[in-house]
Amino acid sequence: LSGQFEFPTMWTLRSALSGRESMQALHAQVVRSAGAWDGSGSVMAPILGNHDVPRIISDLAGDSLWSPRVEPALPIENDVPYELLKTAWTFIMTQPGAPVIYYGDEFGMVGANDPDNRRNMRFDDELRVLEANTMAHVSKLGRLRSCSDVIRRGDMSLVYVDDDLYVYKKVLQDEQAWIYLNRSSEPRLTSVHPQDVSAWYTPLGSSLKRVGDRIELDAHSSMILTNHSTCLEQEP
Repeated sequence: LSGQFEFPTMWTLRSALSGRESMQALHAQVVRSAGAWDGSGSVMAPILGNHDVPRIISDLAGDSLWSPRVEPALPIENDVPYELLKTAWTFIMTQPGAPVIYYGDEFGMVGANDPDNRRNMRFDDELRVLEANTMAHVSKLGRLRSCSDVIRRGDMSLVYVDDDLYVYKKVLQDEQAWIYLNRSSEPRLTSVHPQDVSAWYTPLGSSLKRVGDRIELDAHSSMILTNHSTCLEQEP
């Protein structure tokens, strides 16, 4: 095979964002996985889920997902799982390889294990507000990855990680992108940021919040900083 689904990181990402493991465990798995295929030429496929596993949004909501099961996964009314799903997609779409979108995960379709994870697709005005907002986030990430060489092909390295916050950067020649993932239920102030950060761009559209020499990340959120403008800033 020239590549395959990256299940080990998928499971650790789900556990980290659900609070069962730390963000440090997620970074450790990223390092293990990268070492496992280093030098092979493989193009791996970062993934959040597929037709064989329960839907990630139901996992993030704390639903009981595996058989034996007598009822389908329930709708999700609170916004936290959707914010965590957006964070998961920011991670997936900034990883090396060829990211996979299993239909419905781009907006947070609920589902337990097979066959509940194979519900009919829903489109456009069939989506609820939380689902539509999640899909808009994933759409931005897809356009950013398509037009940004550093996001797609940059060398990745750790900047900072603790139980709740994971910061890594990608570098390609003179272009940089810093990726922030905050899984905490509280906003996070951090002094971990590039020099002259006020001159950097936030292509996902969130405004940069500064408190003195620190930046503030919303609870259950992700952010990307770039030292160059991207196609998203140039969109009408």
